[in-house]
Parts: sequence; C-alpha cells; structure tokens
Amino acid sequence: VAGLLSIKVTSPITHMFSSAVRSVLQVLLGIWIFGDILTVNRLLSIGTILLGTMYYTWIKSQEMAKPRQAKKPTDEEKGEVQVMLEEQEEKQADEEKR
Repeated sequence: VAGLLSIKVTSPITHMFSSAVRSVLQVLLGIWIFGDILTVNRLLSIGTILLGTMYYTWIKSQEMAKPRQAKKPTDEEKGEVQVMLEEQEEKQADEEKR
C-alpha cells in the first residue's frame, strides 16, 4: 500500500531509487542483526546504488532550482474567440497611440 501511495506522490523513477536504497538498508540490517557476510560484490552493489541515488538526487535538485518560465499558450490552446479578442485589443491600442 505504501508503495502505491509513493508512486502517486513521486515519479516512477524516484520510486525505483527509493526502493533500491531501502534494499541497501535491509542488507545492512541483515549484516548487523544476523551476521551476514559482506562480500566484495555486495559492497560494490551497495556503493553503486548509493552513488547512483546521490547523483539522481543532485540532478533532480538542479532541475528544481531552475526557474520555470511560463510559456505563452498557442492559438489552438487559447481558442479562436480569445485570439480574436486579443487582436481587437491590439488594434484599439494602436489606434489610441495615433
């Protein structure tokens, strides 16, 4: 249930990274509680997951820090009536300047 709720709040990619970090925590708990052996392959896997997650987090924070510019809607998005009204307002503004 928590996994489904987290997908609604975050993107699927972010959910995958959080799941990978959660598995790292499970491995570390298994080593600590049950005395599992930490092999070189496990250590490399943990390092790869943590480095990849940190890199992904850094990239996402850089994207969020960029100011988003509001784009103007196209004529199709506005609708014909809105475009006609704007053109009429521009004509009136030009006439008032003369």
